[in-house]
Amino acid sequence: MTIDKFDIKISQENVLNLIDCYEDNPIYQDVVAEYETILKSAKTLLKPQAILTVAGASPQKIYAIRTVGEAISDYTSSLFRTGNYLGGMLANAIADDMLFQMEHKISATVVDICKVEQKGVRVRNEAPRDMAMSEQKTIVEMTNSFEKIGVGVTDSYMLNPVKSTACIYLLDDDEKLMNVEHDCSNCPNIECKMRRNIPFSGEEDMAVLVEANVETEKIKTNVNEKGTAKCSSEKGIIVDIGTTTIAMQLISLSTGEVEQTFTCINKQRAYGADVISRIEASIAGKKAVLRRSIQDDLIKGIEYLANADISNVSKVIIAGNTTMVHLLMGYDCDTLGAYPFTPINIQTIKTNLKELLGIDICVAEVTIYPGISTYVGGDIVAGLLALGFADEDKVSVMIDLGTNGEMAIGNKDKLLVASTAAGPAFEGGNIACGVASVPGAICSIDFAEKEIKTQTIGDKSAIGICGTGVIEAVFELLESELLDETGLLDDEYFEAGFWVAKGEGDSDISICQKDIREIQLAKSAIRAGFETLVSQYGTSYDNIEHIYIAGGFGYRLNIQKAVAVGLLPKEVEDKVVAVGNTCLRGTYKYLFKKGSEQAVKKIIAHASEVQLSNDKEFNDLYIKHMYFD
Repeated sequence: MTIDKFDIKISQENVLNLIDCYEDNPIYQDVVAEYETILKSAKTLLKPQAILTVAGASPQKIYAIRTVGEAISDYTSSLFRTGNYLGGMLANAIADDMLFQMEHKISATVVDICKVEQKGVRVRNEAPRDMAMSEQKTIVEMTNSFEKIGVGVTDSYMLNPVKSTACIYLLDDDEKLMNVEHDCSNCPNIECKMRRNIPFSGEEDMAVLVEANVETEKIKTNVNEKGTAKCSSEKGIIVDIGTTTIAMQLISLSTGEVEQTFTCINKQRAYGADVISRIEASIAGKKAVLRRSIQDDLIKGIEYLANADISNVSKVIIAGNTTMVHLLMGYDCDTLGAYPFTPINIQTIKTNLKELLGIDICVAEVTIYPGISTYVGGDIVAGLLALGFADEDKVSVMIDLGTNGEMAIGNKDKLLVASTAAGPAFEGGNIACGVASVPGAICSIDFAEKEIKTQTIGDKSAIGICGTGVIEAVFELLESELLDETGLLDDEYFEAGFWVAKGEGDSDISICQKDIREIQLAKSAIRAGFETLVSQYGTSYDNIEHIYIAGGFGYRLNIQKAVAVGLLPKEVEDKVVAVGNTCLRGTYKYLFKKGSEQAVKKIIAHASEVQLSNDKEFNDLYIKHMYFD
């Protein structure tokens, strides 16, 4: 079945959301004016088509491909090539909005097919999340899409035209099953703006998540600041509640040594991978379920760390972002996701394990780190404490490289903080062959004497490429003059992408044009945020002592290559230091070092937040730093 008529109206709201432009943005009207201009041209270039084919047995499958054609991608590239980055971003977002809306139209067609076949839909699979990239070649062959609607596949299993998507619906004899829509709750694209527009029904099944009780490279804890314990057998536990993972460590209060480490997936991910979706789930009636989920994770971690005997645990220090703390405490989240984004409580919380976890396991005292704002939480405050921001006279910068891109600049007397939506590219999201920083992820790439050399995490067989790998690939492509300063790949690689390595099932791992655009958006957001904070602080690069890059991504980051692609200015390269998990280091310091509570209060008292989304300087710099200069 071929569909070439779609009654779809491009949504201005969707398009502007996709480029992070909202009504309170100082250049909102300018962007709207540009959008209206771009839309006129884009409408004539969008060629929406889809094809669905029923085939196979046990189970039957529906192979589906949708595309908006090649002309819109050519138009987007021409805008970027001539330096009109705003226009290019808008054209790209217009194409994405059309594809998203086509998804819902096709879903209705799939339901109709299933009624005829007397089948249901067990699951909807798409690459690379649910199936290997090589399956896209199978879909092209099964649908005969190249001959019918002009969609082919490259040697690296990328669809061509770029603005095309493919999926497979696995059918089931149970006609009541109709899992035809993209499952946002399990999607690794944790900052997808279209995902936020999908309402949470409150009825989704929870996903089964795999736990790993292992020590990870991203947990680098400073254990040199030892204290004096009341009892040689007493233990303390430090906790970093992340949106994706939870990291916990058991500490001897007599020696200060880390005796055991526990990490696990935060099972709240079953209700959404990002904080916005969990806020929505809480508002939709899942507040108690979300709280119980994190409580169960903490109980499991505590029992593992203490070998099921927790009677000797006397102190617990917890840090997390503001949303994670709200969900743990059972606070209403209604005001977190709507302007002016007001938290219920970001003060220091003192409680005990019995009251916090709702079960009579232990009455150890618990301290939960305070935050600065809704989007600069206790995990960042813990990092600032760990790095000495409460004591230093000299000005330093901390940047937590992740989806939210939290950053701070200052010293013991003055701090400015901000959060910038860098997107998920640094964590492997929105990258065609992207994966998280897991064993097998390509984390380093080098074009040595025209030979491509790669390194994977854990030296395992390559399964994809993580954020640091993409950064290094972009650097090498620039150095080899296969990528120009506007972010345009050489003609030879524009359609098929640039091959990097062989992956699972002999599939190709490649860097494509869209991946480079994602990195441009992410690095521009960080660079613009950094420069805006430096400017508003009223200092210069010469006066900055250190620039600390925090988080697991930062720990593996090749600083020289990151600076070369424009993540940070070249003038500060020798000041950049990768520091790993500063949140755990901060909770450790709070556990042992006298005066830490007062130091945290001082950090918060001296901190002011800069709202970057409303800042004209930030928006101007954001557009400027799209270039690889």
